[in-house]
Amino acid sequence: MAETLNADASVSGTVTDPANALGASDGTFTTDSGNTNWTHRWGLDNPVGTIETDQTITVDVVVRKDSAGGNDPAVTSVDVLDNGVSLGIDSTGWTITTIGETINASVAVTGIANNGDNLQIEIVTTGAGGSPTSRRAVQVDSIEVTVQNAAASITGSGAITEASDTISGSGGIEITGTGTVAEAADTLSGVGDVEVSGASMITEAPDTVSGAGGVEVSGSGAIAEAADQIAGSGGIEVSGSGAMVENPDVLSGQGTVGVSAVSGSGAVVETADQVSGSGGVEISGVGAAVESSDAIVAVGGVEITGSSSVGEAVDLIAGAGTVGSPAVQGPAHYSRIALPGNLLITGGG
Repeated sequence: MAETLNADASVSGTVTDPANALGASDGTFTTDSGNTNWTHRWGLDNPVGTIETDQTITVDVVVRKDSAGGNDPAVTSVDVLDNGVSLGIDSTGWTITTIGETINASVAVTGIANNGDNLQIEIVTTGAGGSPTSRRAVQVDSIEVTVQNAAASITGSGAITEASDTISGSGGIEITGTGTVAEAADTLSGVGDVEVSGASMITEAPDTVSGAGGVEVSGSGAIAEAADQIAGSGGIEVSGSGAMVENPDVLSGQGTVGVSAVSGSGAVVETADQVSGSGGVEISGVGAAVESSDAIVAVGGVEITGSSSVGEAVDLIAGAGTVGSPAVQGPAHYSRIALPGNLLITGGG
């Protein structure tokens, strides 16, 4: 990612009206004319973000000759300095032939100190060529410097990682904030732990939220609406209010799936294809707990509790081991419940 800096102060030199070159291009130029050679140094804005200490800096200078007639002046060099010490210079040389053009310098630098807070640009010009009475001077409207930002963490409010392909890390990944945190991200993954939390749309339409160790998705609003997969080796927890996991394809984990794996009020796992885990599956809450789910499977135990439609139109509730306390409670309609173990159904329906 790049950041643009403009000249914000005149440091030293001989150009006339150097303040006219400060800030963005505005059509107001420095005012030298005729047979004039000048050298001048300007300071730059401080970078907002963290920048790379070693990089290639581009310098775009909007210039003109002081009048259309006469000989053509030249910019002989553009120097990048850090607190007065030269980091690199572009001595390409640019002949200024018009009354409005941009020269482009490129300078490879190393060892930028203090995050670039003391960067400066020095420009050297000449009006040489032909009769002194025919010479023209270089005038400057603006100096625009592009620096490269270093990689940084992703935090804050608004769209944090909109349309990012991959957010990954070895050890842990945490994405927090208000607004759309990871809208349309393809992958959120990490070795160790992945945590996505906050208000509003937390992971709207990501392809995969996964981690080796643990995956936690929490907050208010639509937490993992239309996620393809929320998976982790160790444990998965999805909690909060509103639509918890409204249309995911798979919620799975090796170890345990939540405590509770899927809990809260409203549509808890409406139209989920599969909620599974090696160890245990628990689904509880008020409202449609597992409405039209295809399969709820666990090696160890299955427990479904709550009021209203607890297991309406469930195709299969199965587990190897014991079945909850109670396994199914409340007014329920089911197609089949199969367990190699104990079976307990209570409630009306």
